[in-house]
Amino acid sequence: MFDYGPYTSIAEKALTGQRISDVEGLSLYDAPLPVLGSLADTLKRGRHGQNVTFIKNYYLSVTNICKYKCAYCGFRRDKWDSDAYTQSLDQIAHKLQNAPEKLSEVWFSSGLNAEIPFEYYEDLLRLVKKTVPGAQIKAFTAVEIDFFAKQFKMTHEQVLDRLLAAGLDRIPGGGAEIFDEDIRKKIDIKTRTDDYLKIHKMCHERGLPTAITMLFGHVEERHHRIKHMVRLREFQDESKGVQAFIPLAYQDKNNPLAKRGMKGPSAVEVLKTLAIARIMMDNVDHIQSFWVDSGIEVTQISLHFGVDDLNGTLIEESIAHESGSKTQTYETSDSLQKLILDAGMNPVERDMRFNHLNH
Repeated sequence: MFDYGPYTSIAEKALTGQRISDVEGLSLYDAPLPVLGSLADTLKRGRHGQNVTFIKNYYLSVTNICKYKCAYCGFRRDKWDSDAYTQSLDQIAHKLQNAPEKLSEVWFSSGLNAEIPFEYYEDLLRLVKKTVPGAQIKAFTAVEIDFFAKQFKMTHEQVLDRLLAAGLDRIPGGGAEIFDEDIRKKIDIKTRTDDYLKIHKMCHERGLPTAITMLFGHVEERHHRIKHMVRLREFQDESKGVQAFIPLAYQDKNNPLAKRGMKGPSAVEVLKTLAIARIMMDNVDHIQSFWVDSGIEVTQISLHFGVDDLNGTLIEESIAHESGSKTQTYETSDSLQKLILDAGMNPVERDMRFNHLNH
């Protein structure tokens, strides 16, 4: 057995299925990387063996015009900016018809544009179902649904049910950021944690599993990340619909925080956070490294630090890249499989519900 040194008692608890406390979780940030890697990797292999999953997806942003001004975002624009845009349904249909891969998922994540009517989004969902009938649609984060409710004077339930009727299959996990109201205010998030989680619970009640994110490496501290994980773990105990936890590394270019000198997390900090996520999140099946945020090399290493999913091809991803991501805006499914194989793991294509696909 690996020698976990002063962290042996925590390792024994994790390996025997006992819950790790917030104090223990925070202490793991002081553990050497080999200790965290060994423990997180053992836990991951216990759940998923050598398998690492990915999906063939197209990541589209309908508009970059946004009412909100979150301090970590380099993507949003005002409507009068020269590079502001709102895509027409015809433009989106053309992109999907010419996608470079056979898609399992079409993913929309956009600015909160007060000038787009709600019916546009319903028409968008119907368009995707017609244009790419074999693909599932992931769209409209909890923050977007909260915005729609306020903008169009509906309840969260009414918004979600209309979108589901039009063809929505799942909402993304974006918008969680950090579950601490003081930190949220510092980075200008307009949706309260309670409302974010309420909307995810509404999805679970309707048979839609979800993933939940955490944006880290900005103004928060390590104990805020642990608090976020504990809050999510408690929510999962109750709701039982969270399939994946996705720690996202803050990107430090072209946004208000970056202009104030805020630097993103180091590779070591990213790996520690991903490993601790696997150790802490005993009731969530999947830990995802978002390769656009973490970078290809760190993502590859993270497959030995508890990560069992790396999202997907992410054709045309722009939100992270507008804030400084240096990766390509698209990785082919072949390159993702090679990345996984070169890390000594077994690549498995999945759908948006983490069902394995056989080809």
